[in-house]
Amino acid sequence: SILFYRHGIEDALVRGEWARGLEHAAALEAYTRAEPLPYAEFLIARARVLIGLGSRPADRNLHAELARLRAEADRVRWPISWPALTVNS
Repeated sequence: SILFYRHGIEDALVRGEWARGLEHAAALEAYTRAEPLPYAEFLIARARVLIGLGSRPADRNLHAELARLRAEADRVRWPISWPALTVNS
C-alpha cells in the first residue's frame, strides 16, 4: 500500500540510506503507475529531492524543488514532515 512505501521512504531518509529510499520511491511509482495519484507523486518527488540533498546538499536546483514541494504541501494542507537529513559521504 501507499503507506507501506511512505514509511519505507521515511525510515530510509532518517537513517541516511539513500539507495533504499530510492528503491521505495521507485516501488511506489510502479505501484501507482496504472492510476497515478497526486499524493503518491508528491511522496515520490519529495523522497527524490530529499535524498538528492542528502548527497548533494549545495545543489541549488534541489533546494528550489524542495521549496516548491513545501509550498505545495502547505497549499493542499498535507501534514508531512521535512526531516533533517544525515549526510553520508
